[in-house]
Amino acid sequence: TVAGTLAMLPALAARGVVLMSPAAVGLPADDNGRWLFRTVADTGVMANAVMAHMQAHGVRRAAFFGAGNAFAARWGDWFETLALLRHIDRVAVESSDPDGLAARVARVVDLQPEAVLVAAAGSRAVAVVRALRDAGYTGRLYLTHAVAIHAFLDACEATCEGVFVSAGPGRLAGRSTEASVVALAGALGGRGLSQFEAGLWDAGQLLAAAVPSALAKGVPGSSAFRHALRGGVERLPAQAGANGVYRFSQTDHAGLDQRAAVMLEVAAGAWRRAE
Repeated sequence: TVAGTLAMLPALAARGVVLMSPAAVGLPADDNGRWLFRTVADTGVMANAVMAHMQAHGVRRAAFFGAGNAFAARWGDWFETLALLRHIDRVAVESSDPDGLAARVARVVDLQPEAVLVAAAGSRAVAVVRALRDAGYTGRLYLTHAVAIHAFLDACEATCEGVFVSAGPGRLAGRSTEASVVALAGALGGRGLSQFEAGLWDAGQLLAAAVPSALAKGVPGSSAFRHALRGGVERLPAQAGANGVYRFSQTDHAGLDQRAAVMLEVAAGAWRRAE
């Protein structure tokens, strides 16, 4: 998680230990950030996939429905920015909850947007989708990668049929061209990977690719080895993984581009690639 990554980072950085995180954490600009690599796409990449999909399907008027937390605030900022760039009118931005869910839903439905982006996770996301449907909203519903897990499908059931979600390509891992990713998906029952599962798998693959060059410069556990391992990750050629194609550098420890986001649709209680 973001909190866990930020809690561990100072101690690990002080000891020169590389931290590969599957959380969408902001990368610090200080010395600590030099030891942190991220194996999931940032919010901007995921939000751009959502807004591009809206534009491609003729959405002209959209509303934003946030959960009132830091995660939703980041999505709200990207919604505002990308809506302007893609010429989509922002008819409502519901970013806090002073009046309760029902009142917020009523305001959004009354404005009749063609699409609503819901930035919430877990049971809150399910509650918002259900409330919008119960209030008679029939337009497009978009959710974030935070709900791209099977538990969301189990909780939302038929209510979420037709909902669109941004996610990492690991969610469709069974159709990957990377043999190792296909094998991992098969070991997990062919259900595809959450962004966290995919990010953890990718972290192991990236470190494994960087270790040989580090071993030539120091023994494991030494300061020389740890610095060489960090440099080795930064100098890796493009690496295809479950969450996208990584290309790190000394100044870029995120390493993922727009290929790290795909659009999914809930169809018959399962994830499928959205058209």
